Amino acid sequence: MSSRLYSHCFYLDMADSLHHDNEVSHCTSPAPPTHALGPLQGVYVPATDGTKIALDILFPEAPSGTTFPTVLMMTRYWRNKIGEDLYPWQTYFAERGFVAIHGDVRGTGASFGQWPYHRSRLETLDFTPIMDWIVAQSWSDGRIAGTVTSYSANTADWMAERKHPALKVIVPRYADYDPYTDVYFPGGLPNAFMGRTWGMRVKNLDLNLKRNAQGQLLPGVRLVDESEGGQMLRDALEEHRPVPSVWEGLQEVTYRDDRPSSWHGTSMTDFGIAAHMERVNEAEMPCQTWASWMDTCTANGAIRRFLTLRDRVQVVIGPWGHGGRSTLDPLCPENDKIMPYLTQQAMVYMFIQQGLDGEMRDMGKRIDYFTRGEQRWKTTRTWPLPETKYEEWHFGPDSRLVRDLTADGVDTYAVDFGVGSGKTTRWHTGQDGGPVFYHDRAEVDKRLLRYTSPPLSQDVEITGHPVVTMSLTSTETDGAFIAYLELVAPDGKVIYLTEGHLRGIHRRVSNEPSPEAAIGPQHSFLRKDAMPLVPGELVEVTFALNPLSILVPAAYCIRLALAGADVDIFARIPAVGGPVWGVHRGPSARSRVTLPVIPRQRKGLLQQSRSG
Repeated sequence: MSSRLYSHCFYLDMADSLHHDNEVSHCTSPAPPTHALGPLQGVYVPATDGTKIALDILFPEAPSGTTFPTVLMMTRYWRNKIGEDLYPWQTYFAERGFVAIHGDVRGTGASFGQWPYHRSRLETLDFTPIMDWIVAQSWSDGRIAGTVTSYSANTADWMAERKHPALKVIVPRYADYDPYTDVYFPGGLPNAFMGRTWGMRVKNLDLNLKRNAQGQLLPGVRLVDESEGGQMLRDALEEHRPVPSVWEGLQEVTYRDDRPSSWHGTSMTDFGIAAHMERVNEAEMPCQTWASWMDTCTANGAIRRFLTLRDRVQVVIGPWGHGGRSTLDPLCPENDKIMPYLTQQAMVYMFIQQGLDGEMRDMGKRIDYFTRGEQRWKTTRTWPLPETKYEEWHFGPDSRLVRDLTADGVDTYAVDFGVGSGKTTRWHTGQDGGPVFYHDRAEVDKRLLRYTSPPLSQDVEITGHPVVTMSLTSTETDGAFIAYLELVAPDGKVIYLTEGHLRGIHRRVSNEPSPEAAIGPQHSFLRKDAMPLVPGELVEVTFALNPLSILVPAAYCIRLALAGADVDIFARIPAVGGPVWGVHRGPSARSRVTLPVIPRQRKGLLQQSRSG
């Protein structure tokens, strides 16, 4: 399939997903099954140091001697489970003519070894002997693709880092491009919810313990060889047992370069693919990466990847929960019509097929993104969008957000440590893949420092990274600064759009050259760059929010709400004390939010004067 045909199918299928129901979109999928399922084979493949790595290999049904390309998917959530259907992506690819391999990474599931933290160097080095083993098999045609979702997306990234000649294409979906800023420490704030909940969950998995929603213990991970009665699994679990939970290590982290005692000298920079993109660039491998405006920080990571990779990258950003099975467009009720899941699978299949066939050499770079509120897919080859106009909205008196500066003033805010954003947020979907839903935030906002614009006089598209800049004092030496960008509907309902974060000690803005500077102020989060607040001293705090693309309807107001805590997600910063902020505004301070506005035909955004 040519790149031109791929592009045509991409937009055709997205058009179907917008204008037809799910059943029609499923029936018009461009990638119907071509094979019946063949046998499933469990094997242990030895790593370089002899550690046994568990793989489940699902074959397409075919005459003896037929060779196939391989899709390699490595997970830390059990490759398959006793008594349950096979992993859906595994059957999907086998039915379309691939040998589909789903494996347990080192120290997890039925694999031997130890898993002390994400993507240890031993774990990522294992991908080389695994790929060596694959191409040596009689059923292999010598071509491999790496994919799929979440942790497996991260392993696909590291397969590319290995620069193996048989690996031709990767499709990481909803990956943690930079685990420090994307998941565990956005803006340097400790994501205690994710660290604690996920850390204990995966530790139990590594001991073969998993319960269903009713609390019943499930049978466990699938045995590699059922004939040996489970002794090899028991032996593997004994190797897993002494390893501390990753949560223990995360509690020792403040800075990006901290090295917890249980991580054997490793920092979060070491196991984030963001710091190793030069090797991925050297691989010159086609990459299609999927992300969501509403899934942790995956959209921000995908855009950073786009800016860093030199060539051959397609980014797809939609309004989904983690994994793409649920959708959220708060301005449009028919969320289920935004690219159904089977359409997403077909897009992945087509990209992999082209990558294996060597048809993506001239694909260049592009981002395909969904604009909420408008229900439209769009494409760009540059980020930020070249037509972007940056509009400054200043903090004004009486909780107003205004275009023109007003007289100097100070707004005082005592941080409320009891405020939270709920249990179905962008952070929760990263844990369980569930739908993202934010309730009306009108009551929550009464406990925050907020600034609200006048009603807009026409529809306004905001696409890109908003940036908050504040001149403020604090009574403490550290603190959490959380900014929520919201809409206020004509009926008073407050709608969440996106958020951004910065911990006070990380406020130093980096002046190191970086392609990522295009998306907003950069912070190193390194210990050497720590800059504690001085109580009572006026300082500037500036940071980018997570990106978004939305068409804001006329008559809605834009709101920026500021918090110093989110009890549902982040650890308390500082651990003791009660910060009181003095947020300065006006010509001397210029506290503001800068919005990336995409011009439309009519001029002028407000129903009243620019100053409100």
